[in-house]
Amino acid sequence: MNNQFLFLFRHMGVQSLQQKKGEQELSFAREVQQGFLPFALPHIENFSTWAFYEPAGHVGGDFYDVVELPNGNFALMVADVSGKGVPAAMMMARASSEAKVGLASSPGDLGHAMNYINIAMCAARLPGRFVTMVVCILDPTNRRVTMATAGHMSPLVLRNSGNLEEPITEDNGGIPIGVSGNWEFDVTSVTLKPGERVVLYTDGITEAMNEHDEMYSDERLSECIKSSDPKLPSTDLGKRIIDDVHVHIGNGVQHDDITLLVFGCDG
Repeated sequence: MNNQFLFLFRHMGVQSLQQKKGEQELSFAREVQQGFLPFALPHIENFSTWAFYEPAGHVGGDFYDVVELPNGNFALMVADVSGKGVPAAMMMARASSEAKVGLASSPGDLGHAMNYINIAMCAARLPGRFVTMVVCILDPTNRRVTMATAGHMSPLVLRNSGNLEEPITEDNGGIPIGVSGNWEFDVTSVTLKPGERVVLYTDGITEAMNEHDEMYSDERLSECIKSSDPKLPSTDLGKRIIDDVHVHIGNGVQHDDITLLVFGCDG
Protein backbone atom coordinates (compact mmCIF):
# COMPACT_ATOMS: atom_id res chain seq x y z
CA MET A 1 0.00 0.00 0.00
CA ASN A 2 2.80 2.37 0.94
CA ASN A 3 4.69 1.51 -2.25
CA GLN A 4 1.57 2.14 -4.33
CA PHE A 5 1.06 5.49 -2.61
CA LEU A 6 4.70 6.43 -3.18
CA PHE A 7 4.44 5.49 -6.86
CA LEU A 8 1.26 7.53 -7.27
CA PHE A 9 2.82 10.51 -5.49
CA ARG A 10 5.91 10.41 -7.71
CA HIS A 11 3.76 10.01 -10.82
CA MET A 12 1.66 13.03 -9.89
CA GLY A 13 4.84 14.99 -9.22
CA VAL A 14 6.24 14.17 -12.67
CA GLN A 15 2.95 15.14 -14.30
CA SER A 16 2.91 18.43 -12.40
CA LEU A 17 6.47 19.23 -13.50
CA GLN A 18 5.67 18.33 -17.10
CA GLN A 19 2.56 20.51 -17.05
CA LYS A 20 4.51 23.41 -15.54
CA LYS A 21 7.24 22.99 -18.17
CA GLY A 22 4.62 22.96 -20.92
CA GLU A 23 3.01 26.13 -19.59
CA GLN A 24 6.41 27.84 -19.40
CA GLU A 25 7.18 26.86 -23.01
CA LEU A 26 3.83 28.21 -24.21
CA SER A 27 4.41 31.44 -22.30
CA PHE A 28 7.84 31.76 -23.91
CA ALA A 29 6.37 31.07 -27.36
CA ARG A 30 3.71 33.77 -26.87
CA GLU A 31 6.37 36.28 -25.82
CA VAL A 32 8.44 35.46 -28.92
CA GLN A 33 5.42 35.79 -31.17
CA GLN A 34 4.24 39.07 -29.65
CA GLY A 35 7.77 40.46 -29.80
CA PHE A 36 7.86 40.16 -33.58
CA LEU A 37 4.53 41.87 -34.20
CA PRO A 38 4.73 45.64 -34.82
CA PHE A 39 3.90 47.89 -31.89
CA ALA A 40 2.55 50.52 -34.29
CA LEU A 41 2.22 50.80 -38.06
CA PRO A 42 4.31 53.45 -39.84
CA HIS A 43 2.68 56.50 -41.39
CA ILE A 44 2.39 56.34 -45.19
CA GLU A 45 1.59 59.61 -46.94
CA ASN A 46 -1.86 59.52 -48.63
CA PHE A 47 -2.39 55.91 -47.51
CA SER A 48 -4.04 54.29 -44.51
CA THR A 49 -3.31 50.90 -42.94
CA TRP A 50 -5.12 48.79 -40.36
CA ALA A 51 -4.10 45.45 -38.88
CA PHE A 52 -5.78 42.90 -36.65
CA TYR A 53 -4.30 39.85 -34.96
CA GLU A 54 -6.20 37.45 -32.71
CA PRO A 55 -4.37 34.33 -31.51
CA ALA A 56 -6.16 31.05 -31.00
CA GLY A 57 -6.04 29.35 -27.60
CA HIS A 58 -2.71 27.74 -28.47
CA VAL A 59 0.32 29.54 -29.87
CA GLY A 60 0.27 29.66 -33.65
CA GLY A 61 2.66 31.15 -36.14
CA ASP A 62 0.83 34.01 -37.86
CA PHE A 63 2.62 37.32 -38.20
CA TYR A 64 2.24 40.57 -40.09
CA ASP A 65 4.39 43.64 -40.56
CA VAL A 66 4.64 46.97 -42.34
CA VAL A 67 8.22 48.08 -42.94
CA GLU A 68 9.66 51.19 -44.59
CA LEU A 69 12.36 50.25 -47.09
CA PRO A 70 15.59 52.15 -47.86
CA ASN A 71 14.18 53.51 -51.16
CA GLY A 72 11.11 55.05 -49.47
CA ASN A 73 8.71 52.28 -50.45
CA PHE A 74 6.87 50.16 -47.90
CA ALA A 75 6.65 46.38 -47.52
CA LEU A 76 3.36 45.04 -46.17
CA MET A 77 3.28 41.34 -45.39
CA VAL A 78 1.17 38.63 -43.79
CA ALA A 79 2.45 35.11 -43.14
CA ASP A 80 1.38 31.83 -41.59
CA VAL A 81 3.92 29.37 -40.19
CA SER A 82 3.11 25.67 -40.12
CA GLY A 83 2.67 24.05 -36.72
CA LYS A 84 1.96 25.37 -33.25
CA GLY A 85 3.71 26.10 -29.98
CA VAL A 86 7.42 26.81 -29.48
CA PRO A 87 8.62 25.39 -32.86
CA ALA A 88 6.14 27.59 -34.75
CA ALA A 89 7.11 30.65 -32.71
CA MET A 90 10.81 30.11 -33.40
CA MET A 91 10.11 29.52 -37.09
CA MET A 92 8.04 32.70 -37.18
CA ALA A 93 10.88 34.68 -35.58
CA ARG A 94 13.37 33.35 -38.14
CA ALA A 95 11.03 33.98 -41.09
CA SER A 96 10.24 37.52 -39.92
CA SER A 97 13.93 38.35 -39.58
CA GLU A 98 14.89 36.87 -42.95
CA ALA A 99 11.99 38.70 -44.63
CA LYS A 100 13.18 42.06 -43.30
CA VAL A 101 16.75 41.38 -44.41
CA GLY A 102 15.71 40.21 -47.87
CA LEU A 103 13.32 43.10 -48.48
CA ALA A 104 15.76 45.73 -47.21
CA SER A 105 18.64 44.39 -49.32
CA SER A 106 16.52 44.27 -52.51
CA PRO A 107 13.97 47.08 -52.07
CA GLY A 108 13.42 47.43 -55.80
CA ASP A 109 13.19 43.74 -56.69
CA LEU A 110 10.48 41.79 -54.86
CA GLY A 111 11.15 38.61 -56.81
CA HIS A 112 14.80 38.63 -55.73
CA ALA A 113 13.80 39.35 -52.12
CA MET A 114 11.35 36.41 -52.10
CA ASN A 115 14.06 34.14 -53.52
CA TYR A 116 16.43 35.26 -50.75
CA ILE A 117 13.87 34.60 -48.01
CA ASN A 118 13.10 31.16 -49.41
CA ILE A 119 16.74 30.09 -49.79
CA ALA A 120 17.57 31.35 -46.29
CA MET A 121 14.68 29.41 -44.74
CA CYS A 122 15.57 26.27 -46.71
CA ALA A 123 19.14 26.58 -45.41
CA ALA A 124 17.78 26.59 -41.85
CA ARG A 125 16.91 22.91 -42.43
CA LEU A 126 13.79 22.75 -40.31
CA PRO A 127 12.16 19.49 -41.47
CA GLY A 128 8.41 19.62 -41.96
CA ARG A 129 8.32 23.37 -41.37
CA PHE A 130 7.25 25.90 -43.97
CA VAL A 131 5.77 29.39 -44.23
CA THR A 132 3.01 30.69 -46.47
CA MET A 133 3.43 34.39 -47.14
CA VAL A 134 2.03 37.30 -49.11
CA VAL A 135 4.15 40.42 -49.59
CA CYS A 136 3.16 43.75 -51.15
CA ILE A 137 5.60 46.54 -51.97
CA LEU A 138 3.84 49.90 -52.02
CA ASP A 139 5.30 52.87 -53.87
CA PRO A 140 3.30 55.79 -52.41
CA THR A 141 4.44 58.26 -55.07
CA ASN A 142 2.79 56.46 -58.00
CA ARG A 143 0.30 54.36 -55.94
CA ARG A 144 1.75 51.19 -57.43
CA VAL A 145 1.59 47.90 -55.50
CA THR A 146 3.90 45.05 -56.48
CA MET A 147 2.95 41.72 -54.94
CA ALA A 148 4.03 38.11 -54.62
CA THR A 149 2.77 35.06 -52.77
CA ALA A 150 4.40 31.92 -51.42
CA GLY A 151 1.70 29.29 -51.01
CA HIS A 152 -0.62 32.00 -49.71
CA MET A 153 -3.95 33.48 -50.77
CA SER A 154 -3.83 36.35 -53.24
CA PRO A 155 -4.33 39.90 -52.01
CA LEU A 156 -7.89 41.06 -52.61
CA VAL A 157 -8.12 44.43 -54.35
CA LEU A 158 -11.39 46.36 -53.92
CA ARG A 159 -11.90 48.78 -56.80
CA ASN A 160 -14.05 51.91 -56.72
CA SER A 161 -16.43 50.16 -59.09
CA GLY A 162 -17.16 47.56 -56.41
CA ASN A 163 -15.26 44.86 -58.29
CA LEU A 164 -13.02 42.60 -56.21
CA GLU A 165 -9.83 41.45 -57.94
CA GLU A 166 -7.42 38.61 -57.14
CA PRO A 167 -4.27 39.61 -59.06
CA ILE A 168 -2.38 36.43 -58.16
CA THR A 169 -3.64 33.05 -59.39
CA GLU A 170 -2.38 29.48 -59.16
CA ASP A 171 -0.39 30.14 -62.33
CA ASN A 172 1.71 32.99 -60.91
CA GLY A 173 1.65 32.13 -57.20
CA GLY A 174 4.74 30.61 -55.59
CA ILE A 175 5.27 27.58 -53.37
CA PRO A 176 5.49 27.95 -49.55
CA ILE A 177 8.73 29.33 -48.16
CA GLY A 178 11.12 26.63 -46.99
CA VAL A 179 9.88 23.79 -49.21
CA SER A 180 12.42 23.99 -52.05
CA GLY A 181 15.28 26.37 -52.76
CA ASN A 182 14.95 25.81 -56.51
CA TRP A 183 12.10 28.20 -57.17
CA GLU A 184 11.83 31.60 -58.82
CA PHE A 185 8.97 33.72 -57.50
CA ASP A 186 6.81 35.70 -59.90
CA VAL A 187 5.54 39.18 -59.13
CA THR A 188 2.59 41.17 -60.40
CA SER A 189 1.58 44.80 -59.98
CA VAL A 190 -1.56 46.89 -59.69
CA THR A 191 -2.12 50.63 -59.42
CA LEU A 192 -4.54 51.99 -56.85
CA LYS A 193 -6.83 54.95 -57.35
CA PRO A 194 -7.92 57.08 -54.37
CA GLY A 195 -10.49 55.12 -52.39
CA GLU A 196 -9.32 51.65 -53.44
CA ARG A 197 -8.24 49.05 -50.85
CA VAL A 198 -6.09 45.92 -50.57
CA VAL A 199 -6.87 43.11 -48.13
CA LEU A 200 -4.25 40.62 -46.89
CA TYR A 201 -5.30 37.78 -44.59
CA THR A 202 -4.51 34.28 -43.30
CA ASP A 203 -6.68 31.18 -43.58
CA GLY A 204 -7.69 31.61 -39.95
CA ILE A 205 -10.37 33.90 -41.40
CA THR A 206 -11.68 31.85 -44.30
CA GLU A 207 -11.46 28.57 -42.36
CA ALA A 208 -13.01 29.92 -39.15
CA MET A 209 -15.63 27.41 -37.97
CA ASN A 210 -18.96 27.97 -36.26
CA GLU A 211 -20.69 25.57 -33.84
CA HIS A 212 -22.11 23.66 -36.82
CA ASP A 213 -18.62 23.01 -38.27
CA GLU A 214 -19.28 25.35 -41.17
CA MET A 215 -16.37 27.41 -42.52
CA TYR A 216 -16.54 31.16 -42.98
CA SER A 217 -15.25 30.52 -46.55
CA ASP A 218 -13.62 32.50 -49.33
CA GLU A 219 -17.05 33.27 -50.76
CA ARG A 220 -18.33 34.92 -47.59
CA LEU A 221 -15.16 36.99 -47.25
CA SER A 222 -15.50 38.19 -50.84
CA GLU A 223 -19.17 39.03 -50.34
CA CYS A 224 -18.42 40.91 -47.10
CA ILE A 225 -15.86 43.07 -48.91
CA LYS A 226 -17.86 43.61 -52.11
CA SER A 227 -21.04 44.56 -50.24
CA SER A 228 -19.25 47.32 -48.33
CA ASP A 229 -19.04 50.95 -49.41
CA PRO A 230 -16.29 50.95 -52.09
CA LYS A 231 -14.66 53.99 -50.47
CA LEU A 232 -14.88 52.73 -46.89
CA PRO A 233 -11.68 53.69 -44.98
CA SER A 234 -9.18 50.90 -44.34
CA THR A 235 -9.96 50.83 -40.63
CA ASP A 236 -13.72 50.55 -41.17
CA LEU A 237 -13.37 47.89 -43.85
CA GLY A 238 -11.06 45.86 -41.63
CA LYS A 239 -13.43 46.08 -38.67
CA ARG A 240 -16.36 45.13 -40.90
CA ILE A 241 -14.57 41.94 -41.94
CA ILE A 242 -13.56 40.97 -38.41
CA ASP A 243 -17.04 41.66 -37.04
CA ASP A 244 -18.52 39.41 -39.73
CA VAL A 245 -16.03 36.63 -38.91
CA HIS A 246 -16.93 36.83 -35.22
CA VAL A 247 -20.64 36.74 -36.04
CA HIS A 248 -20.02 33.57 -38.04
CA ILE A 249 -17.96 31.89 -35.30
CA GLY A 250 -20.63 32.63 -32.71
CA ASN A 251 -20.34 29.96 -30.00
CA GLY A 252 -17.83 27.98 -32.02
CA VAL A 253 -14.20 27.46 -31.02
CA GLN A 254 -11.42 29.41 -32.71
CA HIS A 255 -8.88 26.84 -33.89
CA ASP A 256 -6.42 29.07 -35.71
CA ASP A 257 -4.91 32.55 -35.51
CA ILE A 258 -6.88 35.28 -37.27
CA THR A 259 -4.74 37.88 -39.03
CA LEU A 260 -5.87 40.70 -41.29
CA LEU A 261 -4.05 43.65 -42.86
CA VAL A 262 -5.93 46.27 -44.88
CA PHE A 263 -4.37 49.22 -46.67
CA GLY A 264 -5.61 51.70 -49.23
CA CYS A 265 -5.14 54.95 -51.05
CA ASP A 266 -6.83 57.94 -49.43
CA GLY A 267 -5.73 60.69 -51.78
